[in-house]
Amino acid sequence: MPIRIFFGSAMLASLILGIDAIRRRDFVRHGAWMTRGYAIGVAAGTQAVVISAWLLLVGTPDKWTKALLMAAAWVINLAVAEYVIRRRARMSGRMVRSAAARSGPAREPRDEGCRCVLRTS
Repeated sequence: MPIRIFFGSAMLASLILGIDAIRRRDFVRHGAWMTRGYAIGVAAGTQAVVISAWLLLVGTPDKWTKALLMAAAWVINLAVAEYVIRRRARMSGRMVRSAAARSGPAREPRDEGCRCVLRTS
């Protein structure tokens, strides 16, 4: 089915863009692209819920209806992923603004990567 090829290609493109972003050390874009790829990848569970609901309420779907229901599940997952990505960005912006308000003049947030320290006692 062409719809599977479309969403499979979209998942592959999301993963490639996510890998490219992490190579450039762009952690925010990496997270966004990987979230989108994951949303497409786990849509099988959403498809089961959507198609089961259709079976219970309407009956057995024909070929085209089933394809539309599958596409609807992918769109639902991508909509939730976009909500999560935007909320994550909004929340990190709030934390930066509130920290800047406490510390004085506004400064640009810097992404310095992970500052993990391994301590041995």
